[in-house]
Parts: sequence; structure tokens; C-alpha cells
Amino acid sequence: GWYRKKFFLPKGLKDQELILVLGKIDDFDQTYINGNFIGSTNDFRGYGSSSSYLKLRAYSIKAEYLKKEEWNLIAIRVKDIGNTGGIYEGPVGIFTRADYNRFWRNRY
Repeated sequence: GWYRKKFFLPKGLKDQELILVLGKIDDFDQTYINGNFIGSTNDFRGYGSSSSYLKLRAYSIKAEYLKKEEWNLIAIRVKDIGNTGGIYEGPVGIFTRADYNRFWRNRY
């Protein structure tokens, strides 16, 4: 299945390095910004042996992929290989590099 979300990039973020954090996804994902591939997680293991669902997704967004002062589209293709599936745990959001680094320092 697909998840899609539109967002408007605030002026204050247009020149900053941004990270899309998607939390944990059961099981595999392919993630796009405005049709541009930015990352995926897939360990290519089958049901019962895959650990992809345990991984926190965080993908860097290239500045040229973002529309300044226009709507942008995040599209996430999720493949579930058994039981429940989807985005099941946060955090989810777009962070500056500084905020992302602060998040990881405070987490552990």
C-alpha cells in the first residue's frame, strides 16, 4: 500500500539540510519526495526472519527535490510480508539536521 502526505515548506527551512523521519514500518518501504527516490529499507528476508520492521527510518532530503514555497508530496510505498503492516511507531516528521542530531543524543 501507499501513504501520501502533502506539506508546505516554510521559508525558514528552505536552505537547511532536512531529514525525513518515518519511525518504524512493518515491513519494507520505498520513500519518495515529489517523485524522487530518497531511501528504502528492505533486508530481503522472508516472514519470520526479517528484522526490517525494527528499523527506525530516517532519510536525507536533497534540497533540489524540494519545492520552495509550494506544496511538496511525500509518498511511501509499504510492503508487508505477514501479520499487521504499516507505519506503526514514531516519531514521524521532517527535522533539520541539528534537531535530528539532538533527538539521537537525547534518545540514548
